[in-house]
Amino acid sequence: MSQNQFEMGAMCLNHMGLVANWWRTSASMDPRCRRQPQITIFEAATADEHVYCPATSVTIQGRGALRALRVVIDEALRNEPDEEK
Repeated sequence: MSQNQFEMGAMCLNHMGLVANWWRTSASMDPRCRRQPQITIFEAATADEHVYCPATSVTIQGRGALRALRVVIDEALRNEPDEEK
């Protein structure tokens, strides 16, 4: 697969060393060849007073899992004021 068959992006999660990235198959890709969309949340390795915490990540893959995550995020934000208004 060539690079133009994928769309990717990343965003800092407002915490030092915490980043979420996403990727998906482009809309022009043949539906029979599409891959599952996914997000991965990374936390960078840290060291504090001689204690090392290795880098960690969690990947959430597939339409069903991403929709479930969307529901959880929407519920968490339900009573928060809309910042875009």
